[in-house]
Amino acid sequence: MGANSPCTKRGMGVFEIFDLHGGFSLEAILDTDTHRVRRQIWDRAQNSQAMAKYEKHTRSVMRTWLGRLADLEETPIEISGAVLLVAFDNMGKIGFTKEFGTVATGKPVRWLNLMAAAFTSIARLGGVAWPILLAKSVGVLGDIEEFSAISAATAEDRLKRDDPGLDDLLKYFIEDFRSEKPKSFHSIYDLYTDAETVLIAATDTGAASMAWIFYYLAKYPVVKCKLLSELKPAFGKTLAGEYTDNNLAQVEYLNAVINEALRIKPVGGIGSPRLTPPEGITVDGVWIPGHVQAFCPPWLLCRSEKYFVHADEFIPERWTTRPELVVDKRAFIPFNAGRWSCAGKKIAMMLMRFMVAYTLTEYDFEFAPGEDGTAIIRDSVDVTLVKPGKLNLCFRKRL
Repeated sequence: MGANSPCTKRGMGVFEIFDLHGGFSLEAILDTDTHRVRRQIWDRAQNSQAMAKYEKHTRSVMRTWLGRLADLEETPIEISGAVLLVAFDNMGKIGFTKEFGTVATGKPVRWLNLMAAAFTSIARLGGVAWPILLAKSVGVLGDIEEFSAISAATAEDRLKRDDPGLDDLLKYFIEDFRSEKPKSFHSIYDLYTDAETVLIAATDTGAASMAWIFYYLAKYPVVKCKLLSELKPAFGKTLAGEYTDNNLAQVEYLNAVINEALRIKPVGGIGSPRLTPPEGITVDGVWIPGHVQAFCPPWLLCRSEKYFVHADEFIPERWTTRPELVVDKRAFIPFNAGRWSCAGKKIAMMLMRFMVAYTLTEYDFEFAPGEDGTAIIRDSVDVTLVKPGKLNLCFRKRL
């Protein structure tokens, strides 16, 4: 399943779901060379200069979020749903320079419901793609088709706002699409499909991870207090009265808390399946026939004592002062690895760092009355991505 594995994404069927009149999103491009060229554009859209410009978008979302907390102070907030709105609004700004406004209202929009329904439809089939492909061919794939239509309309809206001063991901996609000789975005449908990817890339996954971070910080006040202490020197260090991602990236304990949440509660579900080659493959002495879906759920790696000591315990120090608790770091791949790694990793990490830092600096929080942290675990469900259950927290402004 690694970079040199003969297993492939080809023939899985599920990636063909994301075909739109011959246009494919980054994740659905199976040809290595074609994928590499598209990924280069994605990576250029997230280079250090671009990411520095995106900070203003995420900071704007943080201000709205903190304002929402001020309005609801000490009122129980269902955090799994709340952070989904934060992630969604963040991708609206970074992806399209568009204000979705869900954090301010506290209510999801149709688009989010469609995204959830689409993932659920795929997950229910357990990797069997032909029913969805059949439904798509006869035009009865309602939720997925509507999600694609709204994504396309959003891409069209951004296309019409022809302003080179807009700093977002679509800027780079549109530059290639409108160039005399496009390298990857050859048709408008390539733009439409990657507009979908922009929203998916760091919305559901980033939100789920943030929900777990808040859960563990509320559960372990000692960790929360230590993190707050570690954050203080970074506040205003470069930008008065603000955090910068560069400064937060150097707060070792913040990254340790995030990494530990990503490890102990991986959101990748069953992982990213691959098809074995026709001749089959031998893994650890076991022969697997050809044309079989093979996968390794991240949970199995991250919760194995073979790779992590006290694997079932939340111990951020394993990434700082207690490295002996990590037996083999190669088992920790929350964003996948190699050419198929998550395209939204940098954006997701920036959002998680900002969300934790700004919230913890301004507010203390704990389980709401009657909340014991059971539901977020009990009601988690694997819908391609692992969505956490509900968790009610109360926030109090720091004096």
